[in-house]
This record gives sequence, C-alpha cells and structure tokens, in this order.
Amino acid sequence: MSRRTGGRKTSQKSGRFWAGAAAAICLIALFSCGKSAKDYYNEGLNQYKARQYELADNSFSEAIRINPENAQTYYARGCMYHASGRYRLGIDSFDQCIRLVGLNPKFAYAYQYRGQCYHALGDRKKALEDYRTAEELGCTEAKAAAQRIVDDQSLANLLDKHLDRTSPEWKMEQTAADGARTAIGPGGLLHEEPHDSQTLLALIFIKLLRRE
Repeated sequence: MSRRTGGRKTSQKSGRFWAGAAAAICLIALFSCGKSAKDYYNEGLNQYKARQYELADNSFSEAIRINPENAQTYYARGCMYHASGRYRLGIDSFDQCIRLVGLNPKFAYAYQYRGQCYHALGDRKKALEDYRTAEELGCTEAKAAAQRIVDDQSLANLLDKHLDRTSPEWKMEQTAADGARTAIGPGGLLHEEPHDSQTLLALIFIKLLRRE
C-alpha cells in the first residue's frame, strides 16, 4: 500500500515539474517573440546604419505592420530605400510619411529625399516641387538642389535653341555642355575659377545662360 502511495506522490511531483517547465517555456517564447513596433524600428535603424538593407527592410516593415500610423518609421524606411537605390519604394514610403505629417517642418527632409528619388528617376518636375516645399519648411540643402535643376533645364533649353545636333561639332559642343553642368556649383554659381579649356567653355555657356 505504501509503495503505491509513494508512486503516486512521485508521479504528481513529476507532473507538476513538467507543467511548470512547459509554462516557463511558453513565457520565454512569448517574451522573445513579442517585440513591439519600437523594438523593430530600433532594430531596423541599427541595420540601416550598418548597411544591412534587406534586414532593415524586414524590420521596418514589421514595425509598420504593428503600428501603421508612425510617420517616423515610414521616413526611416524611405531613407533606407533611398540609400540602397530603390527609389520607387523610397517614394512610396515618403508618400506614407507625408500623408501622416503634412507640411510639418520636422519632416522637411521627407520632401528633400523624396525629391532626390524623383530626380534619380528623371522626374525633374516633381523633384523641383519637393525641393521647393522642403526649402519652405526649412531644409537648408533644398535651395541648392532646386537651383541645380533650374540651371540644368535652362542649359538644356539653351542647347536646344542654339546648337545644331546634326553638325559634326555636336560631340564637342555636348562635351562643353557637360562641362558646364559640372561647373555649376551650389546655388547655380560657378564654384571655381576656370583653369582649363573645358571649364572656360563651361563659363561661356553659363554666361550665355545668364543672358537668356
């Protein structure tokens, strides 16, 4: 009789032990898997800084899945896409950020970087619009970026008006035009004194442009 009783007690103790162990495992799994949106955001930020773009993409997207109304996460993901050359995805993320914040000076760079994405994709009109909005919101880099587009477009118009693309000299003229684009510094001004023939030609093009 006593042997049976002892066996039951041992079995009960063993059952309680395994039940407790199972509960502990469940709690550990819960805490290890239950990351917050902030946790994923911080994780993505560190991965982005380390240029681990795919990992950062996953972390930011998971943070957005948990909290789809956080503008900062969309902004960070947009910057990551911009840095990794995925400009269309960058535009989409900046769109979501701007949808949430509107014309908020704290997010002026959302317009600046979206403008850079548009510029990289060849959409100068939208890029210029974003640069000008960013400038209005206090982004110090936006004015020079906008001026570069204006100068480049003015130079392109000048070339179309005065240069004959069918002439044998077209390649030389195109080289000079490229030199002019290179010579345009911040704010659309020539950033250095001319030191070679290409820069001298560029200066001539700039002076012609300023008369238009």
